[in-house]
Amino acid sequence: MTPSPGGTLSWVGQIAGTTAQRVACDADVTVVAVDERGATRVVRREPRFFPWPQRKGMIARDGDRCVIPFCDRPVSWADGHHIVPVELGGPTTIDNGALPCAAHHALLHEGHWTLRRLPDGRYQVIRPDGRTIGPEPHPPGHNRPPPFHHRE
Repeated sequence: MTPSPGGTLSWVGQIAGTTAQRVACDADVTVVAVDERGATRVVRREPRFFPWPQRKGMIARDGDRCVIPFCDRPVSWADGHHIVPVELGGPTTIDNGALPCAAHHALLHEGHWTLRRLPDGRYQVIRPDGRTIGPEPHPPGHNRPPPFHHRE
């Protein structure tokens, strides 16, 4: 992924590219160009915000706490996160979404951690040094319960 040039937030000022990517991960993004004369134009709009119905779908799938293995922060502290980044073609869908807490969302972007959803629904984090966190066993109410096996 190419580094983002950064951005400006009206209430903060200039921000680093990784911060801009994290903020834009779950936002309605409007890119504005300003020419040398000060004239502005909207270059593009990108709705990246996970609306409430999508968030409810992710909670139903993943449970009511942060999706990062071994984190017990409530989902009410969570940000929407694109598993495949929008910059790489990732859509704003339940299948491409997860709800990490704000602290872990910062680590996914600014700490360069990678979040993977495994085929069984559990999550694993890969740190920049290659070490992994998770997956954890299926606790109640988190990352889907173990599959139900029908007894014959």
